[in-house]
Amino acid sequence: MKNISFTSTVLSFFILLVIGAYFPYVHSMSNNPIVEELQSLYDEIKRTNQFEEKTDFPIGQSKAQECDKEIINDLELITRTRIEQQVTENPKLINAQHMDGSIPLITAVTLVPNMVQFLLKLDANPNATSILNSTALMHAAETTNPTIINLLLTKHADPKLRNKFNKCAADYIPVSSWLTAKFESKTNDKYQCLELLLAAMGPEAAAPYLTLHKMSALTVAK
Repeated sequence: MKNISFTSTVLSFFILLVIGAYFPYVHSMSNNPIVEELQSLYDEIKRTNQFEEKTDFPIGQSKAQECDKEIINDLELITRTRIEQQVTENPKLINAQHMDGSIPLITAVTLVPNMVQFLLKLDANPNATSILNSTALMHAAETTNPTIINLLLTKHADPKLRNKFNKCAADYIPVSSWLTAKFESKTNDKYQCLELLLAAMGPEAAAPYLTLHKMSALTVAK
């Protein structure tokens, strides 16, 4: 009985230590209203698109598409207005981590890419990181979005930054992209993503990727 009691005491003490160490960290993180606005916008756009898909007749669908486009534009405008107000009241929010560990720019890249340029104009840091030290560029690479990758790179996003998994943006291009990109058209999104990232990394940093994946067809800036 004494052994059981001692074990329980030690276990309880250990649990208290863990809670004591973890609680201040969790408590220090709070909801970022900008991230919530972007998530809400995504949900509304998704709902709108689902409504459009339920329209079976071609003429009705065409009108629904026009209407939905206007609705989405209005939703984006409302969201921009709210975010601008929030940034004006608290400029730090634009790069602050949300409770889920994400940041506004990463949320935009992942859910609503149309809002990325808007956030950058509000001084969102293209190299700001999530709780896992991931950047918006890494997420743009993961979703193979060359337009967003190019936009982030023009704003000095660093393609050589690595997260807690020791991965940089190029590591998040899907493996199949590496294997097929050089056999596909150079207008293909996969090819463009690879070309943009490796060119931005420079010959020395890009060399291991070119060798490993035999992507010698890609033009790397010198």
